[in-house]
Formats: sequence, structure tokens, C-alpha cells
Amino acid sequence: MLSITLDTSALEAFFSLFSSVRRGVSPSSEAIRALVALPVMRHLVDHYNLPMGSDAGMSSADLADVLAHVGSKTYDGHGPFLSSLHRRYREDCARLDAFSRAFAVLDTGGLPAEVEARVTPYVPAGADLACTVYLLCTGHSGGYFHGDGISLDWGYVHESSDTLAATIAHEVHHLVYNGIVSGMAPVDAPCSLAFEVLTGLVGEGIAYACVGGVPSVGERGYDEFMSDSAREKEHCQTISTCFEDIATGAMASVEDLYAWASTHMRSTFGAINYTGYRMMRAIDAAGGARAVVACITDPWRTIDAYHAACDALGDDTAPRFSDEAAAYLRGCGVASSGR
Repeated sequence: MLSITLDTSALEAFFSLFSSVRRGVSPSSEAIRALVALPVMRHLVDHYNLPMGSDAGMSSADLADVLAHVGSKTYDGHGPFLSSLHRRYREDCARLDAFSRAFAVLDTGGLPAEVEARVTPYVPAGADLACTVYLLCTGHSGGYFHGDGISLDWGYVHESSDTLAATIAHEVHHLVYNGIVSGMAPVDAPCSLAFEVLTGLVGEGIAYACVGGVPSVGERGYDEFMSDSAREKEHCQTISTCFEDIATGAMASVEDLYAWASTHMRSTFGAINYTGYRMMRAIDAAGGARAVVACITDPWRTIDAYHAACDALGDDTAPRFSDEAAAYLRGCGVASSGR
């Protein structure tokens, strides 16, 4: 059963702020405080501060200051992330007319059925697909989930209903998937670290390759995706080395893992997202949705399933994980199952 509730309060507040800037009027401090105080904006700050994400180290006050200076051409001396956020919000402000036209004709009537059609084949039977979708201007991410909610960047999804449905489906799958695997993590410390990386690969891979798709030419994130595509063997080796380091104890704590992951999740894609995409695309192509769902119910089998899919597809050029990484994950799977 899919239930989608749409919340546009933050987006409408952004439109009001951008409209003031376009008229040459500085947004009032009261309007900025009211926008930043919305729960969805607190989720935005938390999202950008994730150690396994942008690790921005920003505060709500920082966000308020960025928004207060959208009318300024430059925003120097505040660090690369906040400067990038400021630049993106200025770009969004310049696109206000297009944003407003798309919002005026937004029709959510067919969204639930389209999202359900995308997600249902790639989750175990009986999964709950209820969520609240918040539309806003994120300044960076196309979409992300938090609790039982999803935040979507209007600049990323406004041009077509298909993009909107695909992005919602991407994040809905994350919600369902995380709910399933959260109760499967092993107690053993090394295997628990490997499980976090592995389930990250599987979750992001399914969301991009099977459910939501990847950016098309001209869309935000397309250049980053193509850059990562050219580096796919390097990215796969990076993930293999991570698993090997966990196996040998060279990566022994959650702090070590987060420090490693933050260097590979700062771009739109990066090693984790791209390798997951490449891996699940092959598994889906070779075995269909059933093979993909099997990687949700038993994540430890995913690397072997990926290699078998490459063999079945006759893809001799596909990037492969190291034998050491595959064997370690296989062993974790046996230990976790008690066999």
C-alpha cells in the first residue's frame, strides 16, 4: 500500500524569499527565521552534516546567513560548502519563473500509482510504502530521506512528472530498504562495519539502477555521474580495499568508516553510489527483480551475485571486486547466519 502526503510549505517560503530578491528587496529576518525554523529545514542541516555524506559542519544559523545573502553575487570566506550552497540558491532564484510555472500545474493525482509501479517489484512482498514528501530548494541534493519523510529539491524534479515520480520512488525505496536491513546488522564489530558499507552499496544501487534512474543530459548531477562512470574500475577497487581493510583490522571503528566514507560521498555520486549502481544494474539485467530482492533479504550474497551476473551477461570488461573482499563478505554471511 502506497500513501503519499505532499508538503509544500518550505517551497512556497523559498518562492517568497526569491521573489523579494528578484524585486531588489532584501528578505526580512523574520521570513528567513520562519523558513529555517521549519522541521524540514532542520532535516536539511542534519542531512548535510552526516559524516557519511557532505560532512558540512554547518548550523541553522549558517543556513540563515546563506539565505540572507542570496541577493549578493559573492559569498566569500565561509568555506567551500556554504559558498557552493549560496551559488546554488542564487541559481534557483534566477529560475523562479520556471519554478513557479511548474508548481502552478503540479498534479499529484497519478503520483502514487507511478511510484508504486517503480518500487513494488524491487522490495519484498508486503512492504509498507507510506511517506510524506516535502518539496523545497535544497541547494545541493536532489533528494534524501529522514525518518518517515522525503525531501526533494524542486530544481531537480520540477521539469517533468516522470522525474518527480522517479525521485520519490528512489527515496521511498530507501525508506523501505533501511527499515528492512536495520534489524539485520550483525553484532560482530568487523562484520557490522562491512554490513554498513555493503547495505549502502545495495540500497543506493537499487535506488539508482532499478527504481529511480540516473541524471539525464542537462540535469543536475549528470556531469558528476559521467565522471564517475569513467572511473568505475577505480571506484570498485576503492570499495574492495575498504572491505579488505575491515577484514585485516586496518579499519576498525565506526569513526574510521565515516572518515573514509565522507571522502567518497561528497559529490553527487562518488565511489559508493556509482559502484552500487553498476553492481545492481548488472544483477537486475541478468536475473531481474527477483535477483535484486534476494540481495535485500540476504545482502551478504550480493558480491557473488554481481560477479555471477557479469559472467551471465558475458561482460568481461566489468569492474570486479577482489577475491579477498568477496571471501570476507562470504564468511561474514556464514557467521551471521549461524551456519
